[in-house]
Amino acid sequence: MRISILLTLVLGLLGLALVSCNQEVPTPTIPDGVKDLIAAPSTQDTISKTKFDSYVKAWNDNGIAFSATTLLEYFTMNKIDLTEVLGEKPEKVRFYIGLDMTVTPHEPHLMVVGVDKNGQNMLDYSKNQYAYDLTKPCPKYCPQMTSLSPGK
Repeated sequence: MRISILLTLVLGLLGLALVSCNQEVPTPTIPDGVKDLIAAPSTQDTISKTKFDSYVKAWNDNGIAFSATTLLEYFTMNKIDLTEVLGEKPEKVRFYIGLDMTVTPHEPHLMVVGVDKNGQNMLDYSKNQYAYDLTKPCPKYCPQMTSLSPGK
């Protein structure tokens, strides 16, 4: 008698486990307020992978010297640039600082790329995965003094 009750209980639990494993996981929905923050990727504010690599290498090689002579206060980024990289559906985004050594004075760049679930940069232009150049550094592009500016 005990064995039949135990066997019925075990079979019942196995049945429940099998039924629960076959249920579909619902697809997450994007809240309405967030939908407005996602745009289709475009090439408007993108740079080539070669230029991206060049800027990042220049920052890695010369960023300390640049920072010793220039106080970089902030970067201004247009909302569309962030929404376009989000349109690539990354798991995360990664911001890079680069340095354009071809102009005088040298100009810093803030660039953003999508990051996949494996932690890899999403830089495949054939799949509409771009490096977005968000270059509006201050100083150079300082429209007004901020509350954080020296002397404020």
